Amino acid sequence: PVYVVCVPLLLYLNLAANPSWTAVSSDFVKISSGTTHSGTDLIFDNLDWSTYKTFKIHMEGMYGPRGGHYLAARFRYNNSGTQTTYTGSAYRYAIGGRHTGTSTGNTGETSGTGNQDKLRLNWALSDNAVDTQDIMITFMDWNQTSHFKQMYIEVYGNYANGGNDYTMFLDGICQSRDNSTAYNGINLFISNSSTWYAKSYTLYGIK
Repeated sequence: PVYVVCVPLLLYLNLAANPSWTAVSSDFVKISSGTTHSGTDLIFDNLDWSTYKTFKIHMEGMYGPRGGHYLAARFRYNNSGTQTTYTGSAYRYAIGGRHTGTSTGNTGETSGTGNQDKLRLNWALSDNAVDTQDIMITFMDWNQTSHFKQMYIEVYGNYANGGNDYTMFLDGICQSRDNSTAYNGINLFISNSSTWYAKSYTLYGIK
């Protein structure tokens, strides 16, 4: 990946003087990004846990094929020098949120499951490039082998499929209950393993 160090500026207001700009911490670092994704798998690999304590992935403008397919994930690890996707049945998720349609009020919805071979990150992707969704994924301490691995998600935007159109948001937790494996990557795909799209994606590291 291409590492880009970001040094943001913070505006300090002093009512007795002129405003001034100064550099703040560069601990929040843009590691890599892409302007578009069109394919089956989007993989972030070889995450540098020696440098960063936390990683965030932000994707904008996600959509997929018609049929109500959801965004899914599996974790990846170094298997004797070969990056490998963990496909065991140790994944759990719990997500919940609200959606509003043309004639639908403030409606709640939740989804969850016991152990299975992949994680669910949203209810479903829209079937067009207008009613898209954005997602923020946050995870930390995946290089440890003393506890389960967590991942926190926030999804917001729209869901449309075959004429139904909803404004929605959800958040939740995804988990691998395999505490014996140290993970250093993530594979994002959709539930029927077909092509899906994102208008941009960015990986950030927090020191």
